[in-house]
Amino acid sequence: MAFAPPSSCTLFVVILISLCVITYADSFQPNIGTREMAKRHVNHHNRFIFSSQKVTGSHTNEGEELSRSKREHGLDEANENLDQLYRCLGAEPRDIFQIKDNDDGVRGMYLNYSVEAGDVLLRIPLSSCLRDDQPPSWIANNENVAWTTRLAASLLEIQHNMSDKEKLRCDGVADDVGDVRQGHYLWWKQILMPQADLLKQALPTHWDGPQLEYANCRSLELAVEASRLSRAGALSDLKSSPYFVENNDEDATHSWNDNYQTAIDFVQTRCCGVTLPSDGKRLIIVAPIFDLLNHATGDGQNAEFLLEELNKNDEQHWLVLRSKRNMEANEEVNISYGDQNLTPWKCLASYGFVPPFDEAHATAEISINGVWGELTAGNLPYQLIEASYKHLGNTQANEKDGIQLTAPIVIHVTDTARKTALTLEENEDDAISSQPNQQHQFQAKRLRMSQRLFLNQWSAALLKILR
Repeated sequence: MAFAPPSSCTLFVVILISLCVITYADSFQPNIGTREMAKRHVNHHNRFIFSSQKVTGSHTNEGEELSRSKREHGLDEANENLDQLYRCLGAEPRDIFQIKDNDDGVRGMYLNYSVEAGDVLLRIPLSSCLRDDQPPSWIANNENVAWTTRLAASLLEIQHNMSDKEKLRCDGVADDVGDVRQGHYLWWKQILMPQADLLKQALPTHWDGPQLEYANCRSLELAVEASRLSRAGALSDLKSSPYFVENNDEDATHSWNDNYQTAIDFVQTRCCGVTLPSDGKRLIIVAPIFDLLNHATGDGQNAEFLLEELNKNDEQHWLVLRSKRNMEANEEVNISYGDQNLTPWKCLASYGFVPPFDEAHATAEISINGVWGELTAGNLPYQLIEASYKHLGNTQANEKDGIQLTAPIVIHVTDTARKTALTLEENEDDAISSQPNQQHQFQAKRLRMSQRLFLNQWSAALLKILR
């Protein structure tokens, strides 16, 4: 099986695999394209709910009981806030969801009763959502201002433009059905802000050098660099707005900087892309309540969303969540955050968490003589084949013979992969014990574990081609 090389090179690769046997091992193919540098972008399918912090060490029964009591009280308060949000924002049906924690302490949205495939699980007016095409008047609404900046400005407006009277009303029970302004403030204060610090800890864009280095992923580091450049530009756009200039003083500037970073975090992890059914216009929105749904793939994804019109005479568009299959009461409802974020490091960069291990979407990086390559399922990057070829004492291949994936190259590459996996495992706990950021520790460790598992399975699969 011959593969064409990059246009700048005349080498080719011959994979010595029988084409008659369709197995995982036989799916290995050299990737001869030049690997692009990872470009950081905010995804259009972002929502995020943190798992609660796990208590470690020995604890008395009294302490465990107190912790359980606090969790239950927190859930009661969360569900009261959820009910108020439904009323303020005009969402429906109001009785279908409750917020619960699973056995691992991960908080999610669960059904109160069984539903059938195609049933409406949530319907919220588009007018109750934040839209990238309807920013506050004090921020420019044009193509020169990023949609993330416009949505972040909308979040900041919720916080800064609520009068004291309105804030007090929102802190109590909201009696006004359809009072979107109050609903937005309640959402900001009771749902978003309590998670701000955890979100800042978990998103790699806020990690320092040692924390990023421990994650051991060059693609993640490149994504973080691009993210920080993007945020710097967005903050500059905000500071140049008339509203910021008019209200600028030394204390306010510090507060605005912190709040803006927080707003960007929420936009990054909670926005979604939708298309207007009337004219096909593409929008990026942040939708309260809807943003509480967790991520799952495959059979775990049991719901999907889109914009709908209830009838032809209704000018209002609705963000509608429908079930994909029949579901029982107390089952968690999950959506997919998008196929482009199934790769662990991309999911971590976008949302602040590493998904459960899935060999089909996991990746890992290895280096041979200073040449780096990202391994994916069934794929051996061309540059690593060439680097191994040279490492074994070979010279540049001629145009006629090319580079063959010989047994020595396979053994050398898999040996490198296994050594890298062993390095990821060594001193794992000691490496993070001095880090005060628990969310960083947890997520970085999960990324290392994902890479280690993948490297071992990838190596075993590649070695099968020698049999």
